[in-house]
Amino acid sequence: SLSHHLCPSFFHSGIAGATEATIMFPTEFVKTQLQLQARAQGKQQYKGVLDCATQIVKQKGFFGLYSGCTTLIVGSIPKAAVRFGAFSQIKAKLAGPDGKLSQLNTVAAGMSAGLCEAVLAVTPMETVKTKLIHDANSANPRYRGLFHGVRTMVAEDGIGSIYKGLGPTMARQGFNQAIRFTIFDNLNRMYTSTGREKTATSSFVCGMGAGFISVYLTMPIDVVKTQMQGLEASQYKSSFDCISSIVKNKGVLALWKGTTPRLGRVTFSGGIIFSSYEQIMKMILKASPDQ
Repeated sequence: SLSHHLCPSFFHSGIAGATEATIMFPTEFVKTQLQLQARAQGKQQYKGVLDCATQIVKQKGFFGLYSGCTTLIVGSIPKAAVRFGAFSQIKAKLAGPDGKLSQLNTVAAGMSAGLCEAVLAVTPMETVKTKLIHDANSANPRYRGLFHGVRTMVAEDGIGSIYKGLGPTMARQGFNQAIRFTIFDNLNRMYTSTGREKTATSSFVCGMGAGFISVYLTMPIDVVKTQMQGLEASQYKSSFDCISSIVKNKGVLALWKGTTPRLGRVTFSGGIIFSSYEQIMKMILKASPDQ
């Protein structure tokens, strides 16, 4: 059955997601720090990516760059599984007689996969991660770790406290995956149109290209999402109020704050996730030629 053969994909995609999250977490940590930094003092604590990383290592040691990493790593497993599982099932329903998707259906399948992962994995995972990082950056941190942090958040503010920023997160993940799956598909078609076969390397490069482009197109949504999930989110009435406040106080370019570290993580993760997924599906098809 379809579900039987999707299980290995869920498992391996989850492992790939956790591995990628572990390797690249410091870039995510630095990106979040740059977006949250020094609002209370009204000054820029960090001059840039390298300065931020250097200060954190000096103050808290190398593993200071891994504050809150458990949340991202644990959350990356269901996130990758939901994303590719949803995409596979939606693709199967929208594909034409030749088994291929049209451009519009690729966008629709990618966006649907992004919305699924936003609700089931990304929003609670990133809300908790953002609050843990923000808390660790304060003078007197309150949370002693992932589970203590989640218990405290839910006890004080209810289950909704870990679903802060659901709207912008759904928007970001929906657009992200619509863009990534569509660009990945087009880059793969360009590569194979010359008669060459897809390989793990070609999938990695195409995945990196998809990740690179998606970062610049969706960065403003990511910035708003981070602000809406921070400890000071209550100062904004809505996502639109957050956008107008950022533009008014810091200028339009502030909507692309933290692009460089996110670019590094998302571009590389795009290569890892897409290439591993392609190889997994090849293995499944070889093991089950009748499917």
